[in-house]
Amino acid sequence: MCFCNSNQLRKASGVLDQMIETHKPISDVVNAIDSVRLNSIGFSQLIYAYKSKNMFNEAVSLLLSSKNADVFPNSMCLNSLMSDLLKNNKMDLFWKVNEKLTEANVTPDVYRYSHVITAYCRSGKMEEAKRVFSEMEAKNCSPNLVTYKLLIGGLCRYGLVDDALDFKKSMTKKGLIPDEYTYTIIIDGLCKSKRSSDAKLVLNDMNKAGLIPKPVTYSSLINGFMREGKIEEALSSKDEMVAKNYEPQSTLLCINHLMRDLLKLDKMESFWIVYEKMLVEKFQPDDFTYTNVIGGYVRAGKLDEARRLFSEMRKKGYDTNLVTYNVLINGLCKTGLIDEAFELKRSMENKGLRPDKYTYTNLIDGLCKLKRSQDAKLLLEDMAYVGVSPDNITYNALIDGFLKQGEVDEAIKLKNEMVDKGIEINLVTFNCLIDGLCKLGHCNKAIEIFENLKEESHVSPDVFCYNSLISGLCKAKRMEEARAFLAKMVENGVKPNAFTYGALISAYNNIAEVKVAYVYFSEMIGHGIMPDQAVLASIIDGHCKEGNLNEALLILNNMLGKSTLPDIKIYKAFIQGFSKNQMMDLAMHIFSVVQEKGLNLDVFAFSSLISGFIKQGDLQNAFQLFNEMQRRNIRPNTVTYNTLINGLCKMGDVKRARELFDEIPGKGLMANASTYTAIIDGYCKSRNLPEAFKLLDEMPMNGIQADEFVYRALVNGCCEEADTKRAFLVFDRMVESGFASTPTFNTLVNGLCKLGKLNEVNATLKDMFASKNLVLSHATFSTLIHHHCKLGRIKEAEHLLMEMKTKKITPKTKAYTPLLRSYIKSGEKSKLFTNFEDLISSGSSKNEASGVLLEILSEENDFKKSFDILYELLVKDLCCRNIFDGLLDMFCKKEKFSEALASIDELSKRGLSLSFDTCKNVIVGLKSGGYDDDDAAVVLEKMVKFGWVSRSMTVIELLSQEETDVKEVSMSNEAAL
Repeated sequence: MCFCNSNQLRKASGVLDQMIETHKPISDVVNAIDSVRLNSIGFSQLIYAYKSKNMFNEAVSLLLSSKNADVFPNSMCLNSLMSDLLKNNKMDLFWKVNEKLTEANVTPDVYRYSHVITAYCRSGKMEEAKRVFSEMEAKNCSPNLVTYKLLIGGLCRYGLVDDALDFKKSMTKKGLIPDEYTYTIIIDGLCKSKRSSDAKLVLNDMNKAGLIPKPVTYSSLINGFMREGKIEEALSSKDEMVAKNYEPQSTLLCINHLMRDLLKLDKMESFWIVYEKMLVEKFQPDDFTYTNVIGGYVRAGKLDEARRLFSEMRKKGYDTNLVTYNVLINGLCKTGLIDEAFELKRSMENKGLRPDKYTYTNLIDGLCKLKRSQDAKLLLEDMAYVGVSPDNITYNALIDGFLKQGEVDEAIKLKNEMVDKGIEINLVTFNCLIDGLCKLGHCNKAIEIFENLKEESHVSPDVFCYNSLISGLCKAKRMEEARAFLAKMVENGVKPNAFTYGALISAYNNIAEVKVAYVYFSEMIGHGIMPDQAVLASIIDGHCKEGNLNEALLILNNMLGKSTLPDIKIYKAFIQGFSKNQMMDLAMHIFSVVQEKGLNLDVFAFSSLISGFIKQGDLQNAFQLFNEMQRRNIRPNTVTYNTLINGLCKMGDVKRARELFDEIPGKGLMANASTYTAIIDGYCKSRNLPEAFKLLDEMPMNGIQADEFVYRALVNGCCEEADTKRAFLVFDRMVESGFASTPTFNTLVNGLCKLGKLNEVNATLKDMFASKNLVLSHATFSTLIHHHCKLGRIKEAEHLLMEMKTKKITPKTKAYTPLLRSYIKSGEKSKLFTNFEDLISSGSSKNEASGVLLEILSEENDFKKSFDILYELLVKDLCCRNIFDGLLDMFCKKEKFSEALASIDELSKRGLSLSFDTCKNVIVGLKSGGYDDDDAAVVLEKMVKFGWVSRSMTVIELLSQEETDVKEVSMSNEAAL
């Protein structure tokens, strides 16, 4: 007390420190204060003493325990205490102090008001902060520059930028000049609110006010423009910043962040411009810059450059940190160089860097892309062993990998594992599962996961999710369900896009419901969704298949009139559609129209035309177009070369195909897996296996990994050469490469069967599937059934059919056809009818099943036998009455008119009839088969008698009507052209 009264505060502090170090309870300290009648100065010193030792609880308890209103710490002490409580985030204590001061009627000053405003801003209570500010003004306590800055900063942080701008105007009116911080915080707030253009105007005001923006100001502005995708504005702001000649490291940091963001947005042209300018402007790259540029080379596929820069970085002593290693590992994994990626991982570990979840995720994703999902799963286990926690990105890569290998159970297990470990299942996970399952044909499982989506993750399905389901259901021809999901999608506020409609349009075209497809096409246009070339080509494809050329060209005129797409894109879609359907006259007509209009076709249009001619076996026209495009300086791409090489190989001209293959590198192009597949298949079919295997060995040297199709071509080639040992070796090599697939195994099975080695197939079948983790497919069984039946081993074929059912593989037409053929030949009607009924039960319609049977019966050339079988099926209600029209047409086409005529009386006796078109075809067939008018008239008279043809109809009229129909089709095609 004496020291305080005599203003010897240092000595007083020493005594107080000694007292505090005794750790007396606060109650004892309060009693001591009362006993010695400590004054305000002493009380303040005691608070300072506690505060200096970070004993904030004790300092506040001491203040709250004070009962003497006359003895209270001074305002400087109280403001200092409140400031320290804010700095140390002791918010509960802060509000207790404020409440105590209010109860004690301590008049707040500008500092206390500022502290309270800061506290409200920190907790996001901006209305309270503004209320305190208003109260401050009402009580004639003028806010200072700091107060304004605190409030403006808080408002900007919570997106209330317009309020912040109002307070900026208010402070200017009161004579307070905003400083660099005020402008910068407003610029940052506007940028975070995606109002970067407004932020640029504020920066201009800042410059006009004579204030110099700091690097952080420009950094906020550049980040804002990047966030909004305004690349040019971001680059311009960067140039403006460079012109200010700030301290180089600050500018370089901003440039590095800009390059990183450009890389993330895949704006590679701008990325390289920024990098080149940086070098011209003499900025010295740092490790951040090097990492960015390595990432740029990786993105561009220039791995050699990325490796070179990585080595240069180490030679120059820059820090090749974990991020740098991860960027390069990512690039190696994406290009399939997984062994080199693992080598780099070992290198970083030797350097003392511990791989993180990004390292492991890149490697796992790389393994999955190489179809080595089991190895990837082992790496996931390794993560747990070394204490690195995977996230949903890691699991998503694995789930995607297993689904792409058809391992549904593994993918579902991983999803459940995520749930068990508390790892968030996000929309990407669900999309990955649903899309993968739909592509594998497991639509029911996909729908089940979709239904549980909200319950399991509280996320709503997006357009990609709905599109996956709709596309999957369309491919499975479950059109009603696909339409139901479209309705649900719209109901839930998710807008369909071109892909949604494209899936439905394509599916309806594929099942010959062109009118329904066109309804969706019209609906799409009505909703303002522009069809892309793929959708247009699909709708044209449907009309072409139906022969509706007028309708197809009507769409062309309508599309051109509406200008929904540039004319050239519409023409290209029609060229694609006509070429796909080998309507090359129409495709070339459109080609001529495009030339007349002075429009330029691109490589894709030429490639479509070339592909169309190749499908027709018209190599001359294909190569004329190939030469024409080069005359026009349109560079063929790899797809163009692949199409020509494939066509030449199919025509047996492997020598010319090889010339084209060798030409590819000289054109600045790279052969891909499809190129190698075509040429290897060509060599295999021309029985030149040594050259085929030489090309296989060459592929890795060119950075191309042999895929399933390459191996399948080689397996087939080996089987054709009866080299089964080598075929198995190729298949084993395929397994080692992670490309083992059921279709390729089916190729092997088919090859062995053709060689008559059924016993060898049966002996190895189970072993192969057990050891290679493959799944028996419908094609496997169908192939085996076909070859067993061919060799008369019907019992074995029947056993295979039963095994299919046991394995829950529903037998389809291809499995039943060989057995039906065998039963017809052997006369085993009961088995024939039982299996025919099973075929219908398995999902084939009566018409489809009847069509299969008619095709088999056509091989028999026994009309009576065919008639009896079909009639029995009709009696059993297993086929439609119009099947006899098919039977008559079939025999007329084979010019078996005597059998056809003999059946007419039989049909009438049994109460059956023929359609008018069939009757017309019979009469036309008789005439073209050399029968005279009298013979035809006798047959027609019977048809009239049975009520199948009108009494007024004559032979001449029937023939005339047929000629008219032919002419109408011809005229329609000419009009369309």
